[in-house]
Amino acid sequence: MAKETVLLVVAFAAAAAFLCSCPAIVSARKVGGTCALSRNCDAGLHCETCVVDGNVRPRCTRVTPVDPQSKDRGLPFNRYAWLTTHNSFARLGTQSQTGTAIVTAFNQQDTIAEQLNVSPP
Repeated sequence: MAKETVLLVVAFAAAAAFLCSCPAIVSARKVGGTCALSRNCDAGLHCETCVVDGNVRPRCTRVTPVDPQSKDRGLPFNRYAWLTTHNSFARLGTQSQTGTAIVTAFNQQDTIAEQLNVSPP
C-alpha cells in the first residue's frame, strides 16, 4: 500500500511540474502585473521598475523609460527634446472643463502651444 501511495505522489508531482512548465497553460503577466524576469511577462512586454514614482516592485510594461535629454537637445523648434503631452490635461492650476474633479497629479506646467513657442536657449 505504501509503495502505491509513493508512486501516486510521484506521478502527481510529475504531472504538476509538466503542467506548470507548459506555456499554453500558464498565462504570462499582463501590463502592470508584478514580475521577476521579462520572461514572466506577456509577449511584447518586459519587466521594469520605475523608482521615480516610488514603486520599486518590478512590473510588466511596454515601454522603457528614457531620459529625453539623453536622445536630443538640439531640436530647432523649442527647448524641449520631446513634447510632454502625456498628461497635458493635468496642468497646474487648471479646472476641469466638465466640472468634475481631476483625480491625478498636477505636473504639466506648459501647454503644447507654450512648448512650441519657447525659443531655444
